[in-house]
Amino acid sequence: MWSHPSVLYDPHEIQVLKHLAMDGAMEDFIPVSSGELGRELGLSQQTASRRILDLLDKGLIQRELGARRQLIRLTEDGMKALQTEYADYVSIFEVRDRVSLRGTVVSGLGEGR
Repeated sequence: MWSHPSVLYDPHEIQVLKHLAMDGAMEDFIPVSSGELGRELGLSQQTASRRILDLLDKGLIQRELGARRQLIRLTEDGMKALQTEYADYVSIFEVRDRVSLRGTVVSGLGEGR
């Protein structure tokens, strides 16, 4: 059975990581402005900027600063955070039919051998 990880991520962090990943930040750096991110997530620009800085401080994203936008990419730890979240959902929603058989194997007689 899957055990709950010792590291728990803030739901707000997961929300931003998921959004960035869906925009392609797992594969490469993507341009992101905190204003656009805020609008897309229903946050103020200041809150979106704080969330980006928090993710950066925790090593969940990498950032390169550009003239108008920053370029952001998920780190290995950022991807692991999303994988942990995914594993939680799998354990909640995945149906697990288990079959258990008990018995003794014996050789057959005649044609049933």
